[in-house]
Amino acid sequence: MIAYWTNFARTGDPNKGNSDVPVSWPAYSSKGAYYLEINNKMNKKSVKKDLRSRFVTFWNSVYRSLPQVANITQSELMF
Repeated sequence: MIAYWTNFARTGDPNKGNSDVPVSWPAYSSKGAYYLEINNKMNKKSVKKDLRSRFVTFWNSVYRSLPQVANITQSELMF
């Protein structure tokens, strides 16, 4: 995990950098929805797809329906 974080901090990509990683962490997209199961025996089978997609779909719909609160001034936040 440290190698992935270190590479990401240096390059913006967890797979590229000075630290070797056991398997390439695929980029997440709505088409692929891949994720990496991180443990002490990682290999190509550690790349999986659609982690709890039912819950992700639910929270994405809830988040999009929330009101926007951008551009609120400090005085508006005070009681």
